Amino acid sequence: MLKATLDSLAALDWPAFEVLCVVNNTEDMAIVEPVRAHCAALGPRFRFLHYPKVSGFKAGALNRALAEIDPRTEIIGLVDADYVVSPVWLRDLVPGFADPHVALVQAPQANRDAASTPLDRAMDAEYSGFFGIGMVQRNEDDAIIAHGTMLLVRRAAMKQVGDWSEWCICEDTELGLRLFTRGLSALYTARPYGWGLLPDDLRAYRNQRHRWAYGAMRIASHHVGEFLPWAPRLAARQKFHFLSGWLHWIGDLASVAMTVLNIAWVAVMAYFAVEPPNAVLSAVTLAATAIAFLHTLVLYRRRTTVSLPDTLLGALAGASLQFTVARAVLSGLITSSLGFKRTAKGGAARFGLRAWLLPLLPEALLFSGLVWSSINTFKMNWDGMWEMSLFGSVLAVQSLPYAAAIVMQAVAAYSAHMKAKAAQSAAVREAAPPPAPAAAS
Repeated sequence: MLKATLDSLAALDWPAFEVLCVVNNTEDMAIVEPVRAHCAALGPRFRFLHYPKVSGFKAGALNRALAEIDPRTEIIGLVDADYVVSPVWLRDLVPGFADPHVALVQAPQANRDAASTPLDRAMDAEYSGFFGIGMVQRNEDDAIIAHGTMLLVRRAAMKQVGDWSEWCICEDTELGLRLFTRGLSALYTARPYGWGLLPDDLRAYRNQRHRWAYGAMRIASHHVGEFLPWAPRLAARQKFHFLSGWLHWIGDLASVAMTVLNIAWVAVMAYFAVEPPNAVLSAVTLAATAIAFLHTLVLYRRRTTVSLPDTLLGALAGASLQFTVARAVLSGLITSSLGFKRTAKGGAARFGLRAWLLPLLPEALLFSGLVWSSINTFKMNWDGMWEMSLFGSVLAVQSLPYAAAIVMQAVAAYSAHMKAKAAQSAAVREAAPPPAPAAAS
């Protein structure tokens, strides 16, 4: 996987660049040595850096690599190990730095294995909303999120703000925010210039989202002073985009908390004959859910090339992450020391109880509780109160994200089966003897 990335970098259409290949926090020589040899084979502009033990997450390794770069370096590019980049990446995007106020230029993440299974299509479609809609809108207000891979950043600007922060597991986003606080700007293009690999399975997908949401909460807590109304360094439009993005994830935590409270309230209604929650709250919940779904459909049709079936798959994937995000947000608000979990890519999906069933337990319990509560709310509505029926409908709607998590697990299992069969068929073809040559007439 990494050799393919290095080969694509060797083909860059740019006269003066070097490649630093950083391998950190592994002593597995079966991984290290082939990559070291490949860098040597690609020539002197490829330099291999191996840091067996380094603190500070990914940022720690990147900061150590900064000390190794050529002193003439003006622009630093970041590419993840699974990315194959376009030869014109630098030629097309480096000119954006002609404006001295531009500190970084960001291209979107894209995937070269997006059509192989239903799970891959779902994940790719869900990502497309962020890169094809959210980032485009953020670019209009100079408030994009720096997301590491396919990122170009001005070296002088990095020196100005102090390089990568080793306390943060989302060091790319945190760096971009600090650059904005210094009055610098960013550019985003929606055109892909590199194509990576999707997470191996649903567990890897959930771990990745947990890291993003947890890192976002740590960034929000660390930089909260920059978002106060009187704080001068960020423009109002920049504050709006960052805060609204974080509040969206905090909303997932609020939804899970409301789920637990509503289940408890149904038990109280059953034993103490109290009334359901205020009908206005129920109506607002139903309306917000409907608006969010329609909003997603309309924007995907207008702003992306994702098909309608894949849009629905993407919506299913996004909804299935509600509990994952809620757990990450809560952890990010009350802790500061969770480790960096690498997203598994380029391997095989994992099987077994731990990989498939245990991660679903919280969602399955909440789904069961909401379904039970909804059914019992309708059964208790002896007088035909519309407020009671409305609350029962809210409970049913609240169960949808947890149902999505269960359905996504089934999609993931089927997709893993598809990949295993494809790999088995490929192995049989490779092992088959070559056909005998035809006899000459």
